[in-house]
Amino acid sequence: MGKPLSSSKFLFGIILTFLYLLPSATWALPIDSVVTVQPIQVCDDFGIGCAPVGFFEAETDKIWSQAGIDIDFLGPTKFHESDFLVLDDITEVMDLFRVPGHSNHPDTSVLNLWFVSDIAGAFGFGEVGGNGMAIRMDVLPSTMGIGQLGTIAHEIGHNLGLTHESGLYDPFNLMTVLFDVQPMDIHDIFPDGAMAEQLNVNQINTARSSRFVIPIVTQPIPEPSIMLLFGSGLAGLAAWRYRKSKTA
Repeated sequence: MGKPLSSSKFLFGIILTFLYLLPSATWALPIDSVVTVQPIQVCDDFGIGCAPVGFFEAETDKIWSQAGIDIDFLGPTKFHESDFLVLDDITEVMDLFRVPGHSNHPDTSVLNLWFVSDIAGAFGFGEVGGNGMAIRMDVLPSTMGIGQLGTIAHEIGHNLGLTHESGLYDPFNLMTVLFDVQPMDIHDIFPDGAMAEQLNVNQINTARSSRFVIPIVTQPIPEPSIMLLFGSGLAGLAAWRYRKSKTA
């Protein structure tokens, strides 16, 4: 028998189920967690020829807001290595991801995102459960019209533990490949327009349990009664100092 659910997890599950049953226009969780991404621009050995960089940050944030997750992109860094501008096979991809010295972020809870010129057979590649992903230049609007708006969010999904099969082959799901609905702009992303790039409840639960998803810690706002007591204490201290100075 498994461990009993804590009251907070049980309550979260009830809220999640309730929200999922609501009309899609109201479907979103409060943003209470963050995933940090380190963009890395791959260049040739001389730093002259570099793959273009682009985040689709607003689109990526809208997609992952379904899970209550904010995607925080750090400032881009560069990696000079001509051999990795074109990733020819999975061995080269995994070498880029797993071997230190490729401008990987020192914090292993941060996802590394390499921008490359080409990846054989794919717009992007993300290691399921790992902290590496690569995006090829064809994804970006400068080389392909509007670009592939959901690709970065899709690869982040792999890093957070989601497989293609987790989308249940739903054409509106973020993780589905082939015959999936592509948004033309941010207004086509769920819960709007074409209703593209959706996440289901199981995907949200899996993603939120990833070690890369960090809770956002907020400072509690003092209640009015506490502030009143604090103010009264300061006033009393000021009066005491005044009386003491008069009797000195």
